[in-house]
Amino acid sequence: MSVRFSSNRSRRRPGSLRRGITVIEVLFAMGIALMGLAGIASLLLLGGRQAGDSSRAAEGQALAQDWYGEFTARELNDSRKWIWWDDAGSILQWFDKQLASSVPSKGSTTLFRRELGRESVCLDPTFFSGRDLNNTLAMNNWYRPSVFPYYQDRYNPTVDPSTPMSAGLQWQDQPRMLRVTWAGPTSTRTSPVATSARVLEQVFFSQDDLSVVTEESDKSVAPARGISFYGAPSGSRLPLGRYAAESQYSWLATMSPTEPRNHATDPTDLYLLSLVVMKQRDRLYLPPTPAARGPGTASTPSNNPQGERLTWVYPISGNFVGGTGGRVRLISSDGADSKVHVGDWIMLAKYYAFEEVPGSPNYRPNSVFRWFRVVAVEDEETFGTLSDMGPSSDPYGLTPPNDVWAQDVVLEGPDWNFGSPLKFQDMSGTTVSLETPTTGTLIKGITGVFERVVNIR
Repeated sequence: MSVRFSSNRSRRRPGSLRRGITVIEVLFAMGIALMGLAGIASLLLLGGRQAGDSSRAAEGQALAQDWYGEFTARELNDSRKWIWWDDAGSILQWFDKQLASSVPSKGSTTLFRRELGRESVCLDPTFFSGRDLNNTLAMNNWYRPSVFPYYQDRYNPTVDPSTPMSAGLQWQDQPRMLRVTWAGPTSTRTSPVATSARVLEQVFFSQDDLSVVTEESDKSVAPARGISFYGAPSGSRLPLGRYAAESQYSWLATMSPTEPRNHATDPTDLYLLSLVVMKQRDRLYLPPTPAARGPGTASTPSNNPQGERLTWVYPISGNFVGGTGGRVRLISSDGADSKVHVGDWIMLAKYYAFEEVPGSPNYRPNSVFRWFRVVAVEDEETFGTLSDMGPSSDPYGLTPPNDVWAQDVVLEGPDWNFGSPLKFQDMSGTTVSLETPTTGTLIKGITGVFERVVNIR
């Protein structure tokens, strides 16, 4: 007699058998996990960058408060303490609020008379500090360091500034600030002297960010905070040291007269002070040798000074009324660095009014300067001819021979009027039309702009 044993395995359906995980499923799972990890990593990078920006902004705000106290305590709002480099005479001159038309021309050919008693200034002593004024502040090509930004009054921002000046490409005079420094205590009314670099270092650079230094030759020496090693005498075991700060932060001040309702009668002593805080500012200024460039020739921006970049600001959308800001296109020569980032600051400038005055030239302009923050940058910058950027030519109907770059950005700041041309009637009743484009000055490393209305004596 045979015995049969039943088996559950034999009664299972073929489709109900247990199967393993396939390679395809493993690869899909790994891909999903990697995508998630990449997303987390990108968030960490973004969060770290935003945390760094927030930290720099907070530090800049705190330093701005301290430096505003320095500004008022040392009475830097007294224009009798300001001197400037006269590049026409290669000599330091005292600033005078009643500049008339001769001083602001500063050696260049001007189309308009400048503002009588309404000159905007940039207090920037650290730019002058340590320079051989006779050599490094001479006019060169399209450059002119006696003004802020350091470009000639007639510079066309769509032209490479390293190329020789061309009368066929020059704009009409554009607004510039007179770059001034702080007169030293040894100055006389006939012989002004700039304040020493050591004093400027204490006033215009941060002193709280102490350096951390390690001794390379002896690893057993612990890192020292606030000590700068500068070499030891022969036979000494440990190097000598002194107090030192990294001085990564510095500041300059732009001062622009508030716009009067009546140019002839309103007082001009009230100025908008913009205290500009910068981290690791690029103060290098070495004007290049004039370079000939043929059409389409690639430029080398690294050969040109990049501490102050000048752009043509072309409005796209937004009314810039009521603090709403708007969207603009920055257009500049490919001889300038094209990088613009969220959080950067740009100073817009333009002429907003003209007055007819006796003599020749017959028109005196009034300029306005205001700082704006870049809150959004759209896509990557575009390189090509000016016609590729939207406008077929610049405001004066000129076309640069070389490429330009364009970057669309969103700005946040005070009200601004891009209207151009500016029309007014002269004394004879004739309507005069003058182009008044907006230009923008970019400085790398700005962490914040602290503004107050001050009285300039």
